[in-house]
Amino acid sequence: NDDGSRFFFFFTKLFEYMGVRKPIIASDLEQISEVISPSISFKDLEDAIQIKDEVGILCSQGNAEELSAAILAVAKNLPIFERLGTNARAKARRQYTWDIHVSQIIKGIKPFYKKVNKAPGAFNIGQFRNIRYYQVGPLPPPYGGVSIFVKRYSHRLAKRFLLQPIDTRRLTPQVLLSLFLSVVFYRKPFILHLNSINIMALSLLKLRVFPYYLRLQDHSERNLESYGRLKRFYLSFLLKRVDELVLVGPHIEKYYSTHGIRLPQKIRVRTPFIPPPLNEENQILSSYPESLMQFLENHQPVVIMNAYKIIFYNGVDLYGFDQSIDLLYRLKELYPKVGMIFALADDSDKDELKRILRHIHELNLTENSYFLTNQKQIWPLFKRVDLMIRPTAQDGYGISVAEAIHFGCPTLASNTCVRSKGTILFKTRDTDDLYEKALLCLNQRQKLKFGNLKFYEE
Repeated sequence: NDDGSRFFFFFTKLFEYMGVRKPIIASDLEQISEVISPSISFKDLEDAIQIKDEVGILCSQGNAEELSAAILAVAKNLPIFERLGTNARAKARRQYTWDIHVSQIIKGIKPFYKKVNKAPGAFNIGQFRNIRYYQVGPLPPPYGGVSIFVKRYSHRLAKRFLLQPIDTRRLTPQVLLSLFLSVVFYRKPFILHLNSINIMALSLLKLRVFPYYLRLQDHSERNLESYGRLKRFYLSFLLKRVDELVLVGPHIEKYYSTHGIRLPQKIRVRTPFIPPPLNEENQILSSYPESLMQFLENHQPVVIMNAYKIIFYNGVDLYGFDQSIDLLYRLKELYPKVGMIFALADDSDKDELKRILRHIHELNLTENSYFLTNQKQIWPLFKRVDLMIRPTAQDGYGISVAEAIHFGCPTLASNTCVRSKGTILFKTRDTDDLYEKALLCLNQRQKLKFGNLKFYEE
């Protein structure tokens, strides 16, 4: 470089040039000359009458005359120099493919990896109290299944460990990076609980040489579609170090396998449901608008559905607003005073919300609908409504389903995943089945039996 420092650049373009099987002319910079090797130097170019193993031509750095002369020489004697492109492509396939690149990285870090992993995972989580427990995940608001779990489980952890919550929703990537680095170099043993796949955190932990226990909990099956082959391979490599992989349902284990992810030895399927603290009920009720309580008084029966936000997954309404509206329309024929509460935690997508409200108005359902927004917890409502529905097209678990059953509310949910015991299931995205099962729940509420829910336990 002009400042005297060593030249450095990324090779991707150079490898692509080698792959197209064309003669390459380049500067004889340190790293380039390592790749374009063996090579023909410019001073030997005139004597080059036969190409053997050479893969390119190297000119002096910054010498425009040599570069132009080399281009003219190749153009005039293309049949001779075409061999350079063939050799370059062969070398690229032999030494510079992604598979070879990854295998070289793994080979290089294996000795260090074995050394590092003698210490981590060396203790049993059940043996420790009063050590640091890093709980990494989103905290409410907004209220969603994961953020509710993180909040409630954190209250439990604080009684036993030195809890260090890391709210991933409110911290910038730079702050998160600095926090994880401080965790990596913290000398004492600790427990790290990741509530989502975090490639950065898992990679940084490879640098740690002190004992720790790593718990990775996956609440969803909507992450791996965007991962390419290399990223999935790397994730499998990182998961080897996970002491405990917690999945909220057995369908997620199958989801990993179908996407080619190798799972760690210790896997636990554990419901993320933790009963809400009843001492918060009055405070939550007081936060509701008065109009909501009037809506409950003026409508019978009342159905409730909830969503984190309006999301389309693979072109489908993920939380099933469309199916909920269709159900309300059909129920109104039998129950003119039927009401439906749409609990929407995040209403930031104003255009989609307007579209939904317009559709409700066109069906003459405005008086039968109530939208509860602005980040409200909804579990007290399960004591006051007649039916809870969860028409999701895809789901990890559905904590709100477990909450409804916990409080004795008839609960109807799609069969897209394993649901809490006591849930009435309907076929995912089958509007007719949803309607028939909803009538069953409303007409035979007293006969419904609710199972004993399993709680999330240590």
